Amino acid sequence: MSYTKQVVITSDGTGAAVISAIKTQLAAADGWSTADGGTTYTNSTSGVTLSVAFPFTTIQTGGKIELALNDRPVTVFTGLSTLTSATIGFEVSAGPDFFYLCASGGYAGQPGADATYGSPKSFAMLTTISPYFTSDTVADDRICVIACAYTTAATTTVGGPTSTPPGPLNYQVYVKKGLNAGSWVTAELATMRPAVQDIAVVGDLVPNKQSAGNIVYWPFVVIETASGLRGRLNNVFFGGENYLLSGEITAQQHTSAAVLINGVRHVLTLPCYMPNSGNQQIYSPLGTCTNVTTTPGGVTGIWDSLGGPNIIIKKGNGS
Repeated sequence: MSYTKQVVITSDGTGAAVISAIKTQLAAADGWSTADGGTTYTNSTSGVTLSVAFPFTTIQTGGKIELALNDRPVTVFTGLSTLTSATIGFEVSAGPDFFYLCASGGYAGQPGADATYGSPKSFAMLTTISPYFTSDTVADDRICVIACAYTTAATTTVGGPTSTPPGPLNYQVYVKKGLNAGSWVTAELATMRPAVQDIAVVGDLVPNKQSAGNIVYWPFVVIETASGLRGRLNNVFFGGENYLLSGEITAQQHTSAAVLINGVRHVLTLPCYMPNSGNQQIYSPLGTCTNVTTTPGGVTGIWDSLGGPNIIIKKGNGS
């Protein structure tokens, strides 16, 4: 059984309580354990060795949660200028072959958040790939890391929601053991979408396919930057954009809070959001995040805020 948990807590000024709560949720998921007191959690129950390391016991300056996913340093940022009495919301989903974390600071008016725009929301994910080629046989090479920001520990400067451009723009996908390369290679994600996008009616909100009364959700396909098609991501599916263009049909939005995919429960969630003064689009590995300048981000909208994209991520055993 996978595990999904959404938590909102008040920071003690260092964010140590946030790190502790994330570890608690991770430890509750199937197969995850630690042998060093909580610095690193590992899981090998699916035949793939995954690891999530916490190099710091507190959140760093700028509200950054820094992790190492199978030794890839990543940053999940909340955009907070202070952690004293700050409200932080986070979501953890984990299972035998994946780990997902997203987090957000408070909304406008809460401690540490921008007074007008609230806080950004960002994510990091470690998951596995179902390969498309029979030669791709080594399980530990079929690992993918997806995140909003990559960094050497404690060195990234994260712009606030009103900065131009807002936040760090180092969105990237890394795949273990490229088809024609060494240990890690960069990649892009693709999914089944219209060739013409962001045009009313023709654009983003084409319904997902239906089969025997059931909705078929499109997978994310991994395409290595240098060598091409690799396979599809496990545990996460494209959930549609989370905004409407003029003329589009509201009924075509992907709004199912939970769906069964191959008999396994998946839930709808919003992995990233960046409110900003210029109404700028933010490009995440999972899709375009189109923002509204007058809409504050943060805890009031951490799981349902405007912006986008939506994803469908694994939750449990179908119960």
